[in-house]
Amino acid sequence: RGPEVTLSAIVAGEPRTWKGRITRTDSVIDSTTRVLFAFVEVQDPYGKGSDNGMPLVVGLFVRAEVQGIALPNAMVIPRSALRGNDLVYLADGDALRMVSVKVASSDRETAIITAGLDKNAKIITSPVRGAAEGMKIEVVTRSAESDAEKEEG
Repeated sequence: RGPEVTLSAIVAGEPRTWKGRITRTDSVIDSTTRVLFAFVEVQDPYGKGSDNGMPLVVGLFVRAEVQGIALPNAMVIPRSALRGNDLVYLADGDALRMVSVKVASSDRETAIITAGLDKNAKIITSPVRGAAEGMKIEVVTRSAESDAEKEEG
């Protein structure tokens, strides 16, 4: 059985909730809307599964809250910092380091990393031509202050 889901709606001006579980999902996330359709089963939606006698009727628009999995020590990095499937370039002083990471999930903009990165790591997000472990690099950081100056000038 899938994750627990709390369905909620305002019915006749009153907030109502029902408990269910995801039984299946579509096979793909819509790339434009980033929506994944899921099917939720509520046991006995007209009887014991109802909210104080309010049945969950077919066609009612509801909000779904899904219980997710906690990922302790997970980090979100720009997707552009991920090289291939599981490699990240780090600035270690004036040298480039290549580290293998564990990716829990990624999309076009971000990647969720669950292992392999220290919270203080200096991640290289710009392209590096001919990157090699230990090669000399020059670290250039961009501050929010310098970005604001560029926008003003």
